[in-house]
Amino acid sequence: SDINDHNINYSNLNWDTIREISLDGYVETGNHTFDLHHNEQGERKGMSKKENENESEYEKVIFQDINKMQLLLKQRSAIDCKTIAYPYGLYNSTVTKIIKNMGFICSLTCEEKINIVQNCDDLYNLGRYNRPSGVSSENFLRKILNEAEKYQVGTAELCSTDLLMCFSDSIFYCLKISPHKRNIANS
Repeated sequence: SDINDHNINYSNLNWDTIREISLDGYVETGNHTFDLHHNEQGERKGMSKKENENESEYEKVIFQDINKMQLLLKQRSAIDCKTIAYPYGLYNSTVTKIIKNMGFICSLTCEEKINIVQNCDDLYNLGRYNRPSGVSSENFLRKILNEAEKYQVGTAELCSTDLLMCFSDSIFYCLKISPHKRNIANS
């Protein structure tokens, strides 16, 4: 961000820092839209459709906003995002279609849930756990592990992307590996 706004409840990064942490290979930077999270007009919340908006105009607004952020990330930090997090977790089938057509391979909602990935389409509209300030890593991870214990998943599918997600012994793994599709079983 070009805005120098630091707040304990959220953090802002500058373009140099985004480029640096993304290029090290350990952090993936995702798109969160350009202006759909804090829309100045207050007429739209996230990617929701306005009440009297026609479908064509709605698709144009969503595409242009996401694309503007994609271009900025590419120009300022040499990043080609493949993941998007929906502002406020709001999305619909039109938004999912748009992001798929734009080349995104994964999208995140605000729903806190364990994701069972059985095929590549399961990488869209994933739940995520947002760690609030003041919660220790131990307590944050314990909450997720308690949820994961409800699932007995022993295999996962590696999609045509370089992302593998699976469960083993109640632990969630998200690994970046080579982009070859194959089934993986726990050893």
